[in-house]
Amino acid sequence: MGGTTSKNDRFDTLTRKSVLKMQDETNFDHVNVTVMWRVFKELAKHKDDQSIVSKEDFTKGLRQLEGHGLKSLSTSYIADLYDRLDTSRDGTVELFELVSGLSLMCGGSDDEKLGVFFDLYDRNGDGSLTREEIELLINTAVKNGFRATLHRNDKLGSSSSGQNLQEQLTEQLADELAQNLATQLAAPFLEMLDKDGNGAITLDEFKAAKDQMQVST
Repeated sequence: MGGTTSKNDRFDTLTRKSVLKMQDETNFDHVNVTVMWRVFKELAKHKDDQSIVSKEDFTKGLRQLEGHGLKSLSTSYIADLYDRLDTSRDGTVELFELVSGLSLMCGGSDDEKLGVFFDLYDRNGDGSLTREEIELLINTAVKNGFRATLHRNDKLGSSSSGQNLQEQLTEQLADELAQNLATQLAAPFLEMLDKDGNGAITLDEFKAAKDQMQVST
């Protein structure tokens, strides 16, 4: 079976180097991002207004993706990958967390990946992103970035109870900061991208933002 990475060799952050390493170990880059999205969207269970993918369903999804180019991964590798995607460190993985992480490794065009992200945050499925949905997108992205940075040193050794408490408080502050930033940035982000002024962002407007950034750089 492919993928024999131990917990001590897990990636601290999803850097370009770590993504390339995981692609080599798993062949995730052979799996189209839209196929991955469809598989896990169907497997996700709704609980307390959240879409959760259990470790068992995560394994089922990966086995399904073997028919679309993914390597057959070992049980230990799957468990490590699931833990890596659990950015909230609560033993479960939200669909947001899972798709955000795996989409970095999957194959597909930029437009396909943007389409998946758009669908992921279009909670009511009306084909547009409202201010609330944009706020959720920003909050999730910032929070996951903070958490990935905070957890860089997890593999250096077990922490004392005092250090664990400090980490929990730091994570809480990071989550609060992410929410504050999302609240402040959602409205101007919407105003910048909402070209037709209807109070929401369409997929075309979402993709146009990527094109504008490419031109500006």
